[in-house]
Amino acid sequence: MSQLNGSSGSQPDDAPGKALILVVEDVPVIHDVIELSLRALDASYEFHTDGTAALEWLEANLPDMVVLDLALPGTDGWAILKHMRGEPRLASVPVVVVTAHGPGIEQDVLELGANAYLDKPFLPSTLRSIANDLLGRT
Repeated sequence: MSQLNGSSGSQPDDAPGKALILVVEDVPVIHDVIELSLRALDASYEFHTDGTAALEWLEANLPDMVVLDLALPGTDGWAILKHMRGEPRLASVPVVVVTAHGPGIEQDVLELGANAYLDKPFLPSTLRSIANDLLGRT
């Protein structure tokens, strides 16, 4: 598993054609579950534990998908999602919100523009299936 140092690409051979997935999660155990869930995908990963750092990264990069927690140090996931949907370059990037905020916010998250919502804890196979669908894979 990669360390949670704010930012690290998991795969040094970031080849063209591979999907680039941004994961923004500050809880180490959830970060590890997300990483394990998505490991089977032919993708490159960027990991951030702080929302402000993730926003800065998004200003210079265009991921193919984002896995986003809502409760983050710095800028929270709500603000990141709102920023992405208001920024033409990022507006169509699929976002999976993974949160422990509990029932009742799923509709708010989807209305704000998330493509999918998962409550913590979640099954790794569910996240993997959602990611495959959003990336247009079978």
